[in-house]
Amino acid sequence: MDTFLSKNTNQPKPFLSAPLQIEERAICNLNYQRFSNLLAPSLEPIHFGLLRFNSVTSSAQIHTTVYYFHAGDGNDQQGLDTHIPESLNALYQENSVLMTGVQIVLVGLGASFLHDHVDTKRPPYSSFFFEQLIKITETGTSTTAMSRWLLGISMGGFAALSALLRRPDLFAGADAISPALVQWNIDDLNVSEKYSKKASIPLPVAQFLEAFFKAEFMNNEDFNKYNPLSLITHAKDIIRLKKISIEVGKQDQLGLVDGCKTMHELLNAREIPHHFKIYEGIHDLDFARSRMQPALKRILF
Repeated sequence: MDTFLSKNTNQPKPFLSAPLQIEERAICNLNYQRFSNLLAPSLEPIHFGLLRFNSVTSSAQIHTTVYYFHAGDGNDQQGLDTHIPESLNALYQENSVLMTGVQIVLVGLGASFLHDHVDTKRPPYSSFFFEQLIKITETGTSTTAMSRWLLGISMGGFAALSALLRRPDLFAGADAISPALVQWNIDDLNVSEKYSKKASIPLPVAQFLEAFFKAEFMNNEDFNKYNPLSLITHAKDIIRLKKISIEVGKQDQLGLVDGCKTMHELLNAREIPHHFKIYEGIHDLDFARSRMQPALKRILF
């Protein structure tokens, strides 16, 4: 099969030219390719994977692209563990003609999750995704903004919603499973204690979340530039035309039900159509696996 890498040597700085393929194998009637791309300033690799059905012989057959963002403790290959291949194969049995034209891009964003770090300690993952990775992976396909989707779990769900709200012109919608939506002031020295009480979760869990977000964002102002709960309040009206879905487990041990409910309420306040559902389940891969096929079906059918 052809790939989007053919003669792709003119990427602008700060990224080195063509990604290097480091793996290829068959999974559930799909062809999986994994690539590594080095960032010039730091030489820190970004990995990403590509899933296409084995019957695809040309990029010209692809009409829909879904970008999957992994959880905070995962990497680009986590999508393989959340039953994306199995879910795609099941949907293929329902409509093989439609599904043949679908590709999934497993985005590896490290801990940055679409954040441009102004302190220059990390490369601009956000710029890489919006400005380059989309072009790289969609070369030769007929994917458009109307057939380009975002999907993520946990912190990846945060990233998917954030990307949609920041660049609604680029995407048809976002589906977030157990998104890490929290509404707090990370500059507050007592933020963990307050979140622990509000979300009714153990203090060590709240402290874990605090450490994760503080490692990612410089201060509360920086955090709110990317937090979907902040972005939705001033999102452009075009967001009403986008397809948004949020699902979370009722027993989510990170206390994320409250944040998801808040997002639901904010979307309602803006009269933005969306799907919101709370299911039995906790914050783990099993819950993500249980919701993956329904999420992909919402996006693709």
